[in-house]
Amino acid sequence: MLLLTNLEIQETSQKKKLCIIVAKVYLMRRRTEEYFHFKNQQFNFEDLRVMSLNSIRNLDFF
Repeated sequence: MLLLTNLEIQETSQKKKLCIIVAKVYLMRRRTEEYFHFKNQQFNFEDLRVMSLNSIRNLDFF
């Protein structure tokens, strides 16, 4: 797996720490996308269109 980032490394010793942070952020984002994908498929939300954050929260609540 190759992950690209625009974060700068100030010191050489920070390289490993930065790689771990980037990987964790990627995995958290991926998990969130899988969660919404599952909910969309399970509850047929694909056909619904909303225009506000409050509407999205209401759909998520149901």
